[in-house]
Amino acid sequence: MYKCQINVYLILIQSGNILMLRRANTGFKDGMYSLPAGKLDQGETIPQAIVREAKEEVGIDISLSPNWMQSTNILHRYSKDGTVALDFFQSASEFSGTARNIEPEKCDEVLWVSLDAIPENTIPYIKQGIHNAIHGIILDEFIWE
Repeated sequence: MYKCQINVYLILIQSGNILMLRRANTGFKDGMYSLPAGKLDQGETIPQAIVREAKEEVGIDISLSPNWMQSTNILHRYSKDGTVALDFFQSASEFSGTARNIEPEKCDEVLWVSLDAIPENTIPYIKQGIHNAIHGIILDEFIWE
């Protein structure tokens, strides 16, 4: 049976900076930077998942208005062992609240990072998704070991 995980990622940019989180205590890519993100829940749309994850992880509210949120790119990830994921990167132009660490059990830092200085220890497919968003690459692939 073919299984595919669907993930959503929030690209939030203000004044040339992007909001990033450093993973901790999860057992997956701990110590590496990512974006506010999560898996798509059953019955959810991509925008609904982004709104939920933004609130759950960094405490901000994003409207479902099409004027506030846009799709930037899709990354098709797969590995030689057959693991497959579809990653949907969405950008938001407006939000309310102050971004902060709502899940200290999963994250040990939330910060705004210059787009010119994405940390070296950013998860590679996250770097690719950010790059694709900035450069207008709508669909791309990422193969990992």
